[in-house]
Amino acid sequence: MAGPLQSEEIARAAAEGVAIALSARDATFRGPIHIICGIPVDGELFEVTIGGEAGALRSTEMKKRESR
Repeated sequence: MAGPLQSEEIARAAAEGVAIALSARDATFRGPIHIICGIPVDGELFEVTIGGEAGALRSTEMKKRESR
């Protein structure tokens, strides 16, 4: 089972992959995009905020979100 640090790394990698895919598909992509990664690790969900412009990943911010 993944620990908290591994959980955050998994969520970050997933969010960055989505941002890069969107940016590559549409050069006029503008953020932010809010993504909730439903990764069932230790009963937690992660909320990821990505901001991008002109195909570049500008910032990534992650916050733990309590599962409901």
